[in-house]
Amino acid sequence: MDYINYVKQAPFAGFAGFGGGATGLAFNSGAFTKPEGYYWGGDRGMYAGGQTDAGYDGMANSIKYFGISTLSSIDTFGDLTQARAYGASCSNSTRGLSAGGFSDPLYWNTIDYTTIASTGNATDWGDALSQHTYGMEGVAGNPSGGATNADRGLFAGGYNPITDQIQVCTISTGPTCIDFGDMIYQRRNFGAVSNGSRAVWAGGYSMPQPAFVTRANMDYTTIATLGNATDFGDLIVATEGQKGVSSKTRGVFSGGSLPASPWWGALQAITIDTTANATSIGTQNSSSKGYSAASGNGVYGTFSGGRTSSSTVTTSMNYISIDTHSGYVSSFGSMGVKRDGPFGYSGDA
Repeated sequence: MDYINYVKQAPFAGFAGFGGGATGLAFNSGAFTKPEGYYWGGDRGMYAGGQTDAGYDGMANSIKYFGISTLSSIDTFGDLTQARAYGASCSNSTRGLSAGGFSDPLYWNTIDYTTIASTGNATDWGDALSQHTYGMEGVAGNPSGGATNADRGLFAGGYNPITDQIQVCTISTGPTCIDFGDMIYQRRNFGAVSNGSRAVWAGGYSMPQPAFVTRANMDYTTIATLGNATDFGDLIVATEGQKGVSSKTRGVFSGGSLPASPWWGALQAITIDTTANATSIGTQNSSSKGYSAASGNGVYGTFSGGRTSSSTVTTSMNYISIDTHSGYVSSFGSMGVKRDGPFGYSGDA
């Protein structure tokens, strides 16, 4: 596992996730069937690592899981190889990757994997290309246009220093990533969604020097083809820290922080195959407005944990029906223990 020291700066907000204590309000009473062609996630939601509160204290290495369609209770899965937070994750529905991250005062390029159907500790899979891993985002999709699986993982952006790099790996084999291309902007702490063939990168902190700029821009890449990103459209407003869930058709970004620091709870939707600006489809509740851990099974998306301010982390767990949602999100319980900045993904149990 590799790391690099850094000069400590003012704290930035990070991702948040699930923990113990969900109530199990089964909104899907029958057996869940994953949508045809949805190969990069599944009905077992997972999170790993993170912090127990705002700031840089209390780094965790534990991995937890729960049932998405049944909203079942959180259970213990195992441990990461290294306690850390604020990295990127993706899945081919069988194997989940947790890439990079930060544990004060170190940046990591380690990538761990778990076999989602089997509880146990994570295994060191390989390394990201660099330590540009704070605030990086990840998605997965098909390695070729007609493929019936999702074995290509993309990680984009990050900080230390801030970068526009996109890197790609084969999830089932490893152990290395290669350069894919560049996003239009250097950025970190942005949202990402995939429909299996296209990845969309949305918003985030960008740099020109000497200050960070919060962006509304979205750009996309075709997962099967190496190359630079192309303009997609704009979010409703410039935000950073939003998290995304997706179906085969729709991507939804939840919450985020505005440039002047208030927290914005809007849910913004895009049709992933069609370049256009995002539209509003509702509002996160007051207890979860940014940096949630996101997980989905192609029908339902969950947003768990997150920040209500720059110094307050929530334990709330919420869900939406991705293709049909409008209005406020629905709550389904509490994660029990606060976690800021974990890795979130899903797969088949």
